[in-house]
Amino acid sequence: MKIRNLFLILLMISAMVFAGCEKNEMQTEANSPNESNRTFVYNKGKYELYSKKLFDAVLNSLDDNDFKRFIKTEAIKQFDGDYDVLLATTLEQKIEISQKSCNLTFGEYLIPKLEESTQKVLHDEINYLDSILKYCPLIQISVPELEESSTEDWDYTSDEVLLAYLPTEFDEKTYDYITAYNKNGETVQLSLDTLPSVTVIVIGNNERVEILNQDNSKNSNLNLYYRGKYYDYTLSDSYQSYAETTENITTSEKGANSIDRDNYSGKDYLYKGKFESRQAFRQVESWPSGRPEFKVIIVYSDRNGSTLTANSVVKILSKDGWIKRYVFYTDIVTKTIDVPVFTWYKDRFGLYMKYHWIEQDNGDTSSEVSTTLSNEYSDSFTGSVTVKTTIKDGDDEAGEAIVEYEDPAHGEGTWYSTGIMTFSVTKK
Repeated sequence: MKIRNLFLILLMISAMVFAGCEKNEMQTEANSPNESNRTFVYNKGKYELYSKKLFDAVLNSLDDNDFKRFIKTEAIKQFDGDYDVLLATTLEQKIEISQKSCNLTFGEYLIPKLEESTQKVLHDEINYLDSILKYCPLIQISVPELEESSTEDWDYTSDEVLLAYLPTEFDEKTYDYITAYNKNGETVQLSLDTLPSVTVIVIGNNERVEILNQDNSKNSNLNLYYRGKYYDYTLSDSYQSYAETTENITTSEKGANSIDRDNYSGKDYLYKGKFESRQAFRQVESWPSGRPEFKVIIVYSDRNGSTLTANSVVKILSKDGWIKRYVFYTDIVTKTIDVPVFTWYKDRFGLYMKYHWIEQDNGDTSSEVSTTLSNEYSDSFTGSVTVKTTIKDGDDEAGEAIVEYEDPAHGEGTWYSTGIMTFSVTKK
């Protein structure tokens, strides 16, 4: 108990371009879509308070096979592409209790696990469950994959298990290790560079789900995943500001250099991707955070006469397929992404586009990142456009690369490098 209270005290302390133009040149800027709908702002003090209460409840459950069976069952559903259990959507789920004739909801199960006086349990802890929905809407219990299929193969009845907590300021670039606890409250330091030898349950914020105030979600083009008491929940998906035109547009005639995009109709595809190295992978994602998740901002200019409009397409890539984990190391693999972008009309979109990669880790505050493209057209018209995109403070830059219209775009297409990621773009 003393160790546990000391942990809570320590954690509480730690919480404490303008537009202008010249002849044949123009610069414009634009914002990416949908960001204004994401209006939730963390109350960090309340978040730390209620997330620590959840930590204590889970710590008291580490020797309970009913609890561990429930967490494993929910985690391997991989609702967001990772082994995550979002608390807001599971409080009403039934948990099978071996020694009782009737099952409880997960919320009902958690109530007696909280360290409060018996007189206040029925009142304060119900308020706690309500408060966590309000102040910790993205909090989750996850079981990160430590080697291939380790979560599916987890023997919750006999395997040792540890519990770790990721604070809101957790960042792979500044943390070397995290503190984990066993069921007796004893601590162990876990390196972010070395995979643990036992299963670790991690409490932190979900990186894939986004929340919207319910009034704002009505006008959003994001798919609703769950409607909670205070917020609407959406799963990040591809969204774009460019709508494929239905007008007849004349494409360029076949050129002397036999340019693929001149010769064949169809859309560009973000086809394959891979980390440059294991070191590059460790720069943007560590094992407690699960699998890496990327947002790719594709910036282009749309020309109408002598006017350029800044535009972007944003693609959210699935988490699976980037890495393969083994007992003692993590291997980097080539992932087939195969995500359509759009048809590249040279007269409208020019000779260049820029692919800006962001690894998403969420966070409690937001900032803007600018992506600037200097473009050129066949008649020597030049200009630059800037797109501003809102990212979370925990997100990691994964570099930029220019894609050229005249690059080969058949088969796997042309490969590009951002310094952290390599990727190919082709045409189908």
